Amino acid sequence: MAALFLQLLSILPFLVVLSSAAPLDATSSPVIQVFDALQRSDAGLSPQTLITLRGSNGSAPATIQRWTLHDAPTFALYTRPATAADVRIIVRTATQYQAPLLAIGGSHGFSSTLGKLDDGIALDLSALKQVKVDTSANTVIVGGSVTFGELLAPVAAAGREIQTGLLPCVGAVGATLGGGIGRYAGLHGLVLDALQSVRLVTATGDLVTVSRTSNPELFWGLRGAGFNFGIVVEAVYAVYPVTAPQVMNADFLIPLSQSAAVVRFFKLYESKMPAELSIVAAVANSPQFGGAAILLNIVYVGALEVGSTYIQSLLDTTKPTLHNVTSIPWDQVSTKSFFASATSSCVRGANRNVYGAGVRNIDVPTFDDFFAKIGSFYQQYPGAAGTVFFIERFATQAVQVVSDDTTAYPHRDINTHLLFNYAYEDPSLESDVNKFAKELRQSFDSASGFDTPKVYVNYGHGDESQETLFGQRKLTRLRALKKRFDSRGVFSFYHPL
Repeated sequence: MAALFLQLLSILPFLVVLSSAAPLDATSSPVIQVFDALQRSDAGLSPQTLITLRGSNGSAPATIQRWTLHDAPTFALYTRPATAADVRIIVRTATQYQAPLLAIGGSHGFSSTLGKLDDGIALDLSALKQVKVDTSANTVIVGGSVTFGELLAPVAAAGREIQTGLLPCVGAVGATLGGGIGRYAGLHGLVLDALQSVRLVTATGDLVTVSRTSNPELFWGLRGAGFNFGIVVEAVYAVYPVTAPQVMNADFLIPLSQSAAVVRFFKLYESKMPAELSIVAAVANSPQFGGAAILLNIVYVGALEVGSTYIQSLLDTTKPTLHNVTSIPWDQVSTKSFFASATSSCVRGANRNVYGAGVRNIDVPTFDDFFAKIGSFYQQYPGAAGTVFFIERFATQAVQVVSDDTTAYPHRDINTHLLFNYAYEDPSLESDVNKFAKELRQSFDSASGFDTPKVYVNYGHGDESQETLFGQRKLTRLRALKKRFDSRGVFSFYHPL
């Protein structure tokens, strides 16, 4: 029966990403001019760099398979730089001809603003995969496209640990630039709190070092809105002594009819929870179990016997269909969680329309109503059966100890993050899904415990105000940085300032 549920998050249709745009006009397209310039023998690109133009038949030159096809950008020119110097050349050439471009790391971004890029240049960073741990300095050097799944094993092998994202397929640098929330936040803070320095290609094609001592104002802005200022080709992070080599991983499959108990379990940890604890619920539709169900993952960074005390109240108030409580290596949590099905959420090429929200309070009536609405949603829209709703409660002790003005990240007071992945193929569902999603988001915003809406920027849908994403108090400083480092808006397709 567990095997059946493992298919739950992977039932979304797998689609190949191909551009169907018309052939480019060779006499007028800036992209053609960039392509011609990069093809010249004196362009200076490494022999290993790939440059491919969309063919005359309108087909795509290569597939850049994104996690979601919803509001996806389209590309007329595909580039895969082999080195940081190649990134510089491509950016400088693109800006010279005013051709739009987008850097691609983990391909996991889902903001609707990405869809505003039409026939642009794809700057694929997938060749930048360096991971080098320095145990004497307690740092790790990370290439611009390294995913969390590629980062954790080398760090663990060196006897160190680092903050993690929820899924192994998410790009580490991309998550960092928006904040980087995850299970080790209570112990070490956000992923961006571990960031020591980056090598950044700016809008002018310059390669600069950004840190607390080199371009410190830009370093402030990079940590929370970094995608607005350039392309990170390499980042250096702090790593830490291992808190616990083995951690408790507890998974539960709970019928939706028992959602009230799950809500009250979250309520227990509304304002306080151990720094070592994290709780994530994924609500999805499973025909094998007669409808919607709640998949709950609880991780305690420490001994199994200690962690088990924090789940006893859940066992006392629910009757899980399945449950598994075990001890696993800390670096395997992202792959072993949710009955080892977490990687199913990494399947690329599906149509996912994503909304997010952030709350401080677990308002019981709002969450109870949310679960009731989920059941109705699945019944009313069977074509959206692949939709998954996430509730993520990560400890915040180390997040909140960092002074608010240290970084551009504005939402250290969010306790629980909400991420709703609406999955459907039928375009006729678009209007109804968006209406449902916005009303649901509004209900959480109203009961969030904040005066104004807040959302972790990497969970933003793309229609939020800049105040919601970046915080009113941060905007003047961020806009000044944008004007200084990217006055022409070269980097303006992902939650632009």
